[in-house]
Amino acid sequence: MSIHGTRAIQILVEKLSVQINDLSQEVFMLIAQFTPDILELANDVHSNHVIQAFLTSFNSSDQPSDPDKQGSEERAVYTEFIFQACMRFCREIGTHKHGCCVM
Repeated sequence: MSIHGTRAIQILVEKLSVQINDLSQEVFMLIAQFTPDILELANDVHSNHVIQAFLTSFNSSDQPSDPDKQGSEERAVYTEFIFQACMRFCREIGTHKHGCCVM
């Protein structure tokens, strides 16, 4: 949750997403670490950027009006934990200064 740690994890997520066919287990290991603390991470001034990195690195399209990229359904498994948290903690994330950027 530090500024330097957050940036390091953002880069890690971006690199893993490029090599997802070889490194999916590593992504699931990160998800397992983040899931129990997702509310705190989403609302933190620094770590919300890590959650956003998952959303941008494993996105289904570049713009909402664009058609989904090929393989986007398979990549959705890597962001499902975020969507589940947004539904479970909708009020807490959606009304927080930093969490709303995740929402």
